[in-house]
Amino acid sequence: MNGSPTFQHLTQQTLDEHRQIHFFLDQLETALETLRVVGRDVEPLRRLAAQLESLCERLEEHFAGERDGLFPAIVDALPPMEADVRRLQEEHEALIASLQVARIHAQRADGTAAESLCDDLQEVLGRLRRHEREEEALLARAIGEEQRRNA
Repeated sequence: MNGSPTFQHLTQQTLDEHRQIHFFLDQLETALETLRVVGRDVEPLRRLAAQLESLCERLEEHFAGERDGLFPAIVDALPPMEADVRRLQEEHEALIASLQVARIHAQRADGTAAESLCDDLQEVLGRLRRHEREEEALLARAIGEEQRRNA
């Protein structure tokens, strides 16, 4: 990449963080599969709650980094994408809130609502994956524009 060192660093950092987030999501999906099999056992629900708490903490850090560094850099590289960046940034709070609600339900569940929790959480994880892919696509466009400018 021929872009600025700051943009290159933000890009690499973001891609590394996205790989970690996808890894977390893979682990959660595996936990959901286990939960669907074991049904009313509360121990998998407690583990799920802990995994959700860890993911929320990681996402809050990640989203703050995007807000303070990556997103302004993308808007600098692609000013017409400002509305898309704003929309993605606004989704951050809703995603965290949905994950927090799922975490609370998993913490308090007695096993009887495991199936509906799994269904709800699967939907949230799907939204989060789509969100991350949209950010990655936007980042790829910004990288292309940065390279074009510096060629």
